[in-house]
Amino acid sequence: MRTFRIVVGLLAFAGMPIAAAHAGMLSSAPAQASPHPEKMWCSIVNVDRTPRHVTIDIMSYAGNAVNGAGVLLLPNEARAVGDLTGGGAWCRFTVEGSTKKFRATAIYDDGSAYTVSIPAL
Repeated sequence: MRTFRIVVGLLAFAGMPIAAAHAGMLSSAPAQASPHPEKMWCSIVNVDRTPRHVTIDIMSYAGNAVNGAGVLLLPNEARAVGDLTGGGAWCRFTVEGSTKKFRATAIYDDGSAYTVSIPAL
């Protein structure tokens, strides 16, 4: 039965833009990564029981998206998008439905280990 619900959910959401559904937004506090080799990642997990559309944007201090991706997250599935430009300062997550069904964070790493994690609220 669970597989059936997931398949029906995927078919129902396929091709449906996130703006068509109720959308919530999560964002992390701004903190630009140090110069190389440190990188920033925007990471999110869907803790709902149904698949949900998510748009992940890495934002600059000026409010411009420098990298991003739109994805369909299955239940308990996570995704991360990395800042390849070095200009990212904060993460913006636009989610389908309630923000309470997601956990998201901005993660910084120096190439050998994660150095900081800033929750998105």
